[in-house]
Amino acid sequence: MAKKKIMVPFPVFKEGLTELFERYDVYYPSEVVPREEILKILPEYDALISCGFKPDKEAIERMDNIKIMSTYGVGYDNVDLETMNDKGILVCNLPDIVTESTAEFGMALMLSVMRRVAETDRKLRLDQDLPWGPIANVGRGLNGKRLGIVGMGNIGRALARRTKGFMMDVTYHNRNRLSEEVENEYNATYVPTLEQLLKESDIVMINTPLTTSTYHMFDTPQFEMMKESAFLINIGRGPVVNEQALINALQNGVIAGAGLDVFENEPNIPDAFKTMDNVVLGAHMATATIETRTEMVRLAAKNIIDYLEDGKHPNLVNPEALQNVRPLNSEVSIR
Repeated sequence: MAKKKIMVPFPVFKEGLTELFERYDVYYPSEVVPREEILKILPEYDALISCGFKPDKEAIERMDNIKIMSTYGVGYDNVDLETMNDKGILVCNLPDIVTESTAEFGMALMLSVMRRVAETDRKLRLDQDLPWGPIANVGRGLNGKRLGIVGMGNIGRALARRTKGFMMDVTYHNRNRLSEEVENEYNATYVPTLEQLLKESDIVMINTPLTTSTYHMFDTPQFEMMKESAFLINIGRGPVVNEQALINALQNGVIAGAGLDVFENEPNIPDAFKTMDNVVLGAHMATATIETRTEMVRLAAKNIIDYLEDGKHPNLVNPEALQNVRPLNSEVSIR
C-alpha cells in the first residue's frame, strides 16, 4: 500500500517532523513556496499542517483527499470551519504548548514599553542626542500596578502567575468567572464588566481569541474609558483592536502607550505605529522560541499521526465535521 501523503507547506523546525518522515510521504519545502504552487498539488495529499498557509475557502476546495488538518498554533480564526465541516475535514489545534512562551512575551512587551527599553535602545544605536541623568528616560514601574487581563484562559493564568514576582495586582474579565479556588491560586480578582476593568487598570492585556463578538472589542469608547497613564498590550488577535482608533488614542494622549504583537492586516503594520516612541512592536512572535516552535511542529505532526493511525483526535475544534468524516483509507479522484 502506498504511503499516505502529508503536506507541510512552509519551512518549520524539521526536528519536530522526524516521526512524520518515518511514516509517510511528506512534502516539505526548504524555502517559501508560492501559494499557487501549493494549491496545484494540494489535491494529492491526505493531511495538512497549516503553517504559513491560509486554509480559506479557495484552499479547502482543493482539499480533495485531505482527512485532517492540524493548525500551527492554538488559534483557528483564519480557518473556514463551515466549509471544512461540509467537506468532512477534521481540524485540530495546539491548545497548550503556546501558553508559557506567549505569557513570557506579554510580560516582555509590558516591560519594554513601560520602562522604555526598546525606545532607548533604538535611539542609542542611532547615536541620537539622548539625554542621560536622574530625570531622563523615566518610565513607569510595574510594582504595585494593576494588570487587567481580558481573557483568563491558560495564557491569562500564566500571566497572572508571572506578575507575583513583580508585586502587581491582577484583575480579569472573562466570559465565565473562574472558581474561587482558581482565583485564589492566581491571586486574581474577577471584574464583571469590561468597562470596570478598563477604568481601574494600569495595564490592559488582551488574550482573547477573535470571534464575531470580539471583533473591534477595543474601539474609541473603550480607550476613552482607560486611564491616561494606562498601557494596552495585545498578544491575542489583531482585529480585536480597531487600529485606527488606537492610533488616535495614542496620538492624542488618551492612553500612555501600547505593546503590540498582532495586527489587523498582518504582515502590514500602519506607519503611524512605527513613528511612535510609546509603542513597541512584535512580529506575531509570542510563541517564537526554539523550544516552543519545535514542540509546536512535533505536536502538529502528532495530531496527524494520532488520527491517521488510530482515528484519535483529542484536539479537535470542529466536531461537526464528524458527521461527514472521510474514510481514512479511501481516496478520491485527483483533478
